[in-house]
Amino acid sequence: MSELRDRMIRDMTVRGFAPRTHKAYIAAVVRLAKHYRRLRS
Repeated sequence: MSELRDRMIRDMTVRGFAPRTHKAYIAAVVRLAKHYRRLRS
């Protein structure tokens, strides 16, 4: 995993987010990254 992803998961854990929320937020960030990569190409 990337350092940024590890930090995001760690921060969500500290704040008490549910595991399902972790998955949803990570998926949203992945979709955002894919979107911006497409715009640059």
